[in-house]
Amino acid sequence: MEYRNLGRTGVKVSPICLGTGFRARPDDATCRATIERAIELGVNFIDCANVYQDGRSERLVGEVLRGRRDQLVATTKVFNPVGEGPNDRGLSRVHILRAIDESLTRLQTDHIDLYLPHLPAFVRALREIGYDGYLGYELCHPLPVVDGQTVGRDFADKNARLACEYLRAVIKDAMR
Repeated sequence: MEYRNLGRTGVKVSPICLGTGFRARPDDATCRATIERAIELGVNFIDCANVYQDGRSERLVGEVLRGRRDQLVATTKVFNPVGEGPNDRGLSRVHILRAIDESLTRLQTDHIDLYLPHLPAFVRALREIGYDGYLGYELCHPLPVVDGQTVGRDFADKNARLACEYLRAVIKDAMR
């Protein structure tokens, strides 16, 4: 497997990011086997979200990460509702902090390599201000990830600084 830089981070990732939404809802053994096989084939970039099957995706990824955490790059996402309460969704400070703790527990790890807003409106907002490159959120869409070359090249070559500044402002505002 040929690995590529994830933007300017210096982190090397496989050109394929395994999404673990498992929308067909296969049994746990099949999901684990899918993740294991991807790793055997050289995939070191695994994506999940706190809402995929009510946290099941993160739990399964966490089981597979055990014992080889430093060899893999794990992403997860926050935003969508995880409960009925007013603070069980969105990008508020309260929700983000709770969601991070819950994700870390399910993933059985002490860190998340790439934490993303699971928010299409966020990407639309970036485009409205003129940013048309790839942002972390788009890593969960199949085409840019499977293509591989576009993720690293476009993320680095486009105006990533603008996107990062905007992301900081959005998160800072959300955490007020």
